[in-house]
Amino acid sequence: MGSANPHIDLNLDDDDEDININLDRDGPRIYYEPDRPTRKGKRSAASSSSHEDLIAQMAEFNSMNKEDNEKRERHRVEKLRVLQEEKEARVALMRRQQQALDEQQKAVDLEFMMKDHSIYQEPMLQLILDRKREIAARWGWHCPF
Repeated sequence: MGSANPHIDLNLDDDDEDININLDRDGPRIYYEPDRPTRKGKRSAASSSSHEDLIAQMAEFNSMNKEDNEKRERHRVEKLRVLQEEKEARVALMRRQQQALDEQQKAVDLEFMMKDHSIYQEPMLQLILDRKREIAARWGWHCPF
C-alpha cells in the first residue's frame, strides 16, 4: 500500500475551479477551491497596445460605417434618378397619347364640319350649326355660319 494520506489534485473540469481530492481513512473528501474573487472597483489596467488596438478597431468601424453610408447615399441618388427618368418617360408617353387622341378628334370634327347637313329641318339644323360653331371655336377654324 502507499502513503496514509495521499493527495490527488485532479482538474476534471474546464471551469475556473480546481477540484482537490484527499484520500484518508474516512474516505475521499472533495472540496472546491474557487478562483479568488476580484475586488469591486478594481480593473486591470489596459496596456497601451490594447488601447491602440481599440482605437484602430474603432477607426476601421467608422470607415466601414462611412463607406456604408456613402454607398447608401449613392444608391438613393441613383434610385431617385431612375424614378425621375421613369416619370419623365410616362409624362412624354401621356403627351404623345393625348396628341394622338387630339388628332383623331380633330379628324372626326373636320369630317363633321365637311358634311352636308342641308337635308335636316330647322330644329335639328339649328343644333347642327351650333355644334359646327363649337368645333370651329375649339380648333380655331373660321366658321361662316
